Amino acid sequence: MPKVVANQRIDIPKSLRDHTGATHFFGDLFFRSVRGDMEYDSEEYHTGKYRLDHTMQRRNILETAGIKVVSATYGQISSYQRFLDFWWMAERRYGIRHKSYSWAQQRAQENLYAWLMDRTRRLF
Repeated sequence: MPKVVANQRIDIPKSLRDHTGATHFFGDLFFRSVRGDMEYDSEEYHTGKYRLDHTMQRRNILETAGIKVVSATYGQISSYQRFLDFWWMAERRYGIRHKSYSWAQQRAQENLYAWLMDRTRRLF
């Protein structure tokens, strides 16, 4: 599993800066060794014409710069099985070898998923 960094600065090549007006973006989850960026596209921040245009332009610029982008929405990860399917897709996109886990490891992952997705839990 490649190392992941949250909110990683991703510099935009000079040749693409005119298209965005920015010198860099911050990737939600960045996998440097595979040049992969995983973006969470929430309903709160990624709906409406302007936000949708901005999200797609950003994705296109990152892809053109050689960054492999995978976008997640709540619907794609709203159940543990959907999350597993989403992660399988991300592994394929990033060229990450799929790892097998023991029964105990799988249960621990499922419990972690449930804890992270619990909407009644306070984050901070």
